[in-house]
Amino acid sequence: MIKTCRFFCFLLTLSASTFAVAQAAKSEASAEESARPSSELTRLLKLRLGTDNIDEPTETAIKGVYQTRVGDKFAYLVDNGRFVFIGDLIDLKTAKNLTEVSRRGLIVNKINAISNDDMVIFPAVTNEKAVLNIFTDVSCGYCKKLHEEVHFLQEKNKLIKIFSFQKK
Repeated sequence: MIKTCRFFCFLLTLSASTFAVAQAAKSEASAEESARPSSELTRLLKLRLGTDNIDEPTETAIKGVYQTRVGDKFAYLVDNGRFVFIGDLIDLKTAKNLTEVSRRGLIVNKINAISNDDMVIFPAVTNEKAVLNIFTDVSCGYCKKLHEEVHFLQEKNKLIKIFSFQKK
């Protein structure tokens, strides 16, 4: 009975020391990963996904989750960059698609980058209440109809900026 008890104590001590060593190694690895700079994460993403078209990760509203853009898609890094998923991130409490908010920001930047010299601008009749950015195709019947009704929009105090796509 005493031998069995000693053997059991030996196993328990061995298990506890093995667990302690494993936990220490895990915490060292976690500290190393948390100290990993975002450029290192970007380098790893480029290596693993096989593309250079990756933005630097930015922190999201969710602790420990970072967002980056991979081409025309958004990716989210979890667990200090160990895991990545590509797709939409949706806040189920508010029903807000957080990825769509980022996409819309990119669209606004692209629209603002278009020079006024490349647009036909119709000013509002009096005080400007809104700006309409319209992208048209000169060969589109609906777009031609819109051009005929621009004066109605101007009377409603809308500044209209029209960018026409030209077929080449």
